[in-house]
Amino acid sequence: ARGGDSVAAARLAERLEGDDWCVRRAAAAALGRIARKEGVPPLLECLEREGGVVGRACHVALASLSGQTLPPDPAVWRAWWAGAEASFEPASSMVARSARDAVADAPWPWRHQGVGTFSTRVLFCVEVGASMDGKVELPADATQEMREALWSGTKLDLAKAELERTLDGLPKEAEFNVIAFGGDVETWKGRLFRASYRKGAIGFVRDLKVIPAGYASLKSTTRRSERKGGVGPTRAEAALTAPPGQEHLRNVGGLLLAAFGLDGPDPLTDRARPPADTVFLVLDGQPSAGALRQMPRLQELVAELNRTRGVTFHVIAFDERTRHHYEGFAESTGGRHVVHGP
Repeated sequence: ARGGDSVAAARLAERLEGDDWCVRRAAAAALGRIARKEGVPPLLECLEREGGVVGRACHVALASLSGQTLPPDPAVWRAWWAGAEASFEPASSMVARSARDAVADAPWPWRHQGVGTFSTRVLFCVEVGASMDGKVELPADATQEMREALWSGTKLDLAKAELERTLDGLPKEAEFNVIAFGGDVETWKGRLFRASYRKGAIGFVRDLKVIPAGYASLKSTTRRSERKGGVGPTRAEAALTAPPGQEHLRNVGGLLLAAFGLDGPDPLTDRARPPADTVFLVLDGQPSAGALRQMPRLQELVAELNRTRGVTFHVIAFDERTRHHYEGFAESTGGRHVVHGP
C-alpha cells in the first residue's frame, strides 16, 4: 500500500542488491507501490547499475513514486532528485497511475519476430520438428509482399533467418542462449552468454535442421561435437530427452521446464532460478510429446512457477489454429502471441 513504513522500504532496498534478478525486480516494483521517500535513492542506484527488466522496473517505480515522466536515463533522474529531495513528497495514487501509464509507452530497445522487449537476459527457442519442414499456408488473397516474405523457404528457414537478424543486432549488454527442440533438445551453450558471442550462436542456428519422423537423435543434426567446452548434457538437455524415434515430436512441457532451469521430478519443489527473464518460443502446433501435453495444465504449472520467478513467454506460430492453444498462455505471463500466416 502507498505510504508503507520505513522498515519495509529499508528491507526492500536491501533486496535490490541481491544476486537474484527475480527478487530485485520484485523489490523495485514494491518500492514503487509503498511510496516512501527513502525508496528513491536505492531505486536510483539500481537504475544506474542495471538495464533490462530490472532497470525497467526501477524506472516504472520511480515514475510511480514521484509522478515524474522522465526518460530512463539515470543522469536525468539524478539531476531531478538533486533539486527535489529537500521537499519531496510521494505522488498521489492518481498522479502515480498517470506517470506509470506514460512511461509504459517508452520505445522498446530491440525486437524479435515483431515483439518488442526490454530484456537483456533472453532465451530463443526454435522448434525443429517435422512440421517445420513445410511452408506457411497462405490465404487466397495473399499480397505479393506476403508471398515473397513467407514463401522464401520453410517455416524453419523463416525462423532461422529472423533469429540470425535478431542475434546480429542484439544490444551489447544482452545475454542470451538458443535452444532447438522437438521431442529432444539441443542447447547452443549450457548458460547465457554475452552478445559478443553472437557469431558462434549464428553458426549454431544456421546448422539447425528439421528432425524427420523416426530420426535417431536431434543432437546428431547439429554440430554439438564441434562446440568448445560442451562437456556432458546441460540442465535443459537433461530436462528434455525423447524416447528413440520421437525426436520429431513437440515436447512443449519439457521445454518450458528447461526454460525455467528445472530438471527434477517435481518442478514445484525445485528452487532453481530461471537463467532468463524472457523467452521467445517459435513452434508449429500443440504439445505432442512428454508427460505434460494439455495446455491448461501447462498454463497452470507455469503460473505457479511464475509466482516467484516472473518469466515472460512470447509465442510465435505459423497459423491461427494454434492461437487458442497459446494465446492465453503467452498473455498470462505478460507476453504476446504472434501468428505468421493465415
